[in-house]
Amino acid sequence: MAYCNWAHLCDYAFYDDGKKICIIGIFDAITVQRVPTTHTRAVLAMEIKGEPGETVEGRIQVLRPDHGELLDTGGPIQLSPAGHAQLVLGIDNLTLPDIGPYEIRILLDGEVAKVVPFQVIRASR
Repeated sequence: MAYCNWAHLCDYAFYDDGKKICIIGIFDAITVQRVPTTHTRAVLAMEIKGEPGETVEGRIQVLRPDHGELLDTGGPIQLSPAGHAQLVLGIDNLTLPDIGPYEIRILLDGEVAKVVPFQVIRASR
């Protein structure tokens, strides 16, 4: 059964020439002047582990403080012959309507595998 080994919300992530994942600017808070606001670019980098060659149905949900859904997307994830997949998913132009705690839920085959929390914080004046 597949599971999410790790997941990070960051500014940028990419694969180097050796196919290692490089993660830049891990964060758990976004400071804003006012809401609603649009966060122009974030990346969710993660590693899924399971059986060699396994295919799982992956979903990413972004939930606002009242648990209303801002994003729900997904598709099949094919694990390698070694039983893992490292993924870099861009989240562009995400509208953040509220101050408070948000969640990114990673679901595998319909079950929550990992939750990545982040806060939207009002800037000090």
